[in-house]
Amino acid sequence: TESVQTTIMAERPMGITILAILWILGGLFWITAGLLGGAVLGFIGLGILGAALGIILFIIGIIDLLIGIGCLKGWGWMWTIGVIVVIINIALHLLALVSGGIGAIIGLAIGILILWYLFQPTVKAFFGKE
Repeated sequence: TESVQTTIMAERPMGITILAILWILGGLFWITAGLLGGAVLGFIGLGILGAALGIILFIIGIIDLLIGIGCLKGWGWMWTIGVIVVIINIALHLLALVSGGIGAIIGLAIGILILWYLFQPTVKAFFGKE
């Protein structure tokens, strides 16, 4: 089993390693934002709202963290979750585009690029999605 994992790790595309690191960092950010943001909002008197927002951000962080780890490990089912998350991200940026802003355009472009990349043959092969 160890030699199979070593072989898989050697075949991981560099772009997947970069995405994994970004997803892990994003996950840690959202987990921290969920814990701290929820506590701060609760402290200033928005208890239920703060707790709800904190829980949502925390869950987003856990999902991002798992996707990042799944990218490093080559978990096939995590590729599917990653594709779903990127599609949701693209949809949210499309909605944000209605209100304007360069951030929405940049976020949309990045999301489309990531989605395109996840469907490249070498990436799909790494995740066993041939």
